[in-house]
Amino acid sequence: MFELYIRESPKCTYCELAKEALNKNNLPYDIHVVGRDLTVSELKEKFPSATTYPIILYDGKGIGGYTELKSMILSLKLEGN
Repeated sequence: MFELYIRESPKCTYCELAKEALNKNNLPYDIHVVGRDLTVSELKEKFPSATTYPIILYDGKGIGGYTELKSMILSLKLEGN
């Protein structure tokens, strides 16, 4: 399962693209919104090296952001999953 850590304010284009890609490919995900579900401080504590949004995990392991998500979805399609 995917997990997305996103921001909604100011609007994050890559966060929206990540949600669209997961929805389009019928891939389940949980979403955590900074400012609603956790604070910026909590996010920085959880992911100290992250510098951009979204922060995406797959099965509890960090995969990166939107670009890495696109690559992973393509890989899953090629593998037939």
